[in-house]
Amino acid sequence: MSAPRKRGRPAAKPDKRANGDGSVYWVDKRGRWVGAITVAIDGGKPQRRFVSATSESDCWKKLHALKERADILDLTTKMPTIAQLARQWLDNYDRGHAEASTRSIRAERVTKHIIDDPRIGSLLADKVKPEHVERWLQHKVDTGYVRGTKRSSYSPSSIRDFRLDLSQIMGWAVGRRKIDWNPVRHIDAIQVEASAEKRSLTPDQAAHLLRECAGTNRRYGALVMTVLLQGARPGEVAGLPWANIDFDAGVIHYRQALKRRSGGVPIGIGATKTKKQRSITAPTILLDALRHERKVQAELRLAAGPEWSIEWDGLVFLGSTGVPPSASNLRRTLRAIVADAGLDVDVDDLDPYELRHTCASVLDDHGVPVNEIISQLGWADDRMFYKHYRHKVDPISGTPGASAWERILGA
Repeated sequence: MSAPRKRGRPAAKPDKRANGDGSVYWVDKRGRWVGAITVAIDGGKPQRRFVSATSESDCWKKLHALKERADILDLTTKMPTIAQLARQWLDNYDRGHAEASTRSIRAERVTKHIIDDPRIGSLLADKVKPEHVERWLQHKVDTGYVRGTKRSSYSPSSIRDFRLDLSQIMGWAVGRRKIDWNPVRHIDAIQVEASAEKRSLTPDQAAHLLRECAGTNRRYGALVMTVLLQGARPGEVAGLPWANIDFDAGVIHYRQALKRRSGGVPIGIGATKTKKQRSITAPTILLDALRHERKVQAELRLAAGPEWSIEWDGLVFLGSTGVPPSASNLRRTLRAIVADAGLDVDVDDLDPYELRHTCASVLDDHGVPVNEIISQLGWADDRMFYKHYRHKVDPISGTPGASAWERILGA
């Protein structure tokens, strides 16, 4: 007669498999099969975890399911790389409340400059030190980027964006106890050559540009006029629908904006940058240009036939197939208009946002009250105006008011 088994011990020797697969054994007291495995769930620290079932096969199934859920990124270190953390962060960021255009631009930036950059992406998250981050950012500053055949330097704002992205990724990981600290918060400042400040045209230059747009049948000339005369953001003008232009009252209502992904490709319509809606009186020269644009669009629609895109139907500024122009197309158009107006010597490579700067500066120099300028350009307060937009231009005498542009053009 065999000796009785000790109470509380398994009835059979555990069915042990290869390292990492776990083990399953029978427990008499519970009358169930029990499985055990050491895994790290959701990137946490490795822990011994248990499952149980009425049959051995079901117990193995539960164990395998638990192993599949486990975030086993590196069996030797049990720690994810920065690239792996960044992918997890992007998954959570995509489920947030940011606009689609913002998510797209940020996801592309994180993928290109963190995930796909081995200088930072390949490092184990718990091994990253402030000096690693500093060397990565300094390399960005030193090498810049290549667009076409031209090498350019990253702007200070781009370097700040790279640092902010990595800091938020590692801060998110700290909050979920994947790592113990955020080294990005302890790096020294990276010196970046300041990018060129936005410029403002003088009233005479602005008048030349407006006459060039109004006196030709150039495509998107009315768009350039709208940004310059109204001071609206380029995205607000590109997303302007015909329904928001009251030709009888001479008023344009800005209630939405065209959203683009990285590279300037349009992806949808959303709220304005500050969520503000505003109505601005339009001068006669702009209303006439918009009426002409409506006729041109009707001709383009007729010529395109079934090729006309209905996705963007109702917008004021559309190309030959009914699609909003890309940001690069607008920049090329603006450069051509500047050259034909004879301003390319004084104003080289004018940016659409510099038209907005010009509007703010000319109105201020013309005596329009600051609160009216802030309201027209859609800011929440006067900080942007005084810090970035107020450029001193050649003064022109006249009575302050909404008709400043008409006085400039009539001078």
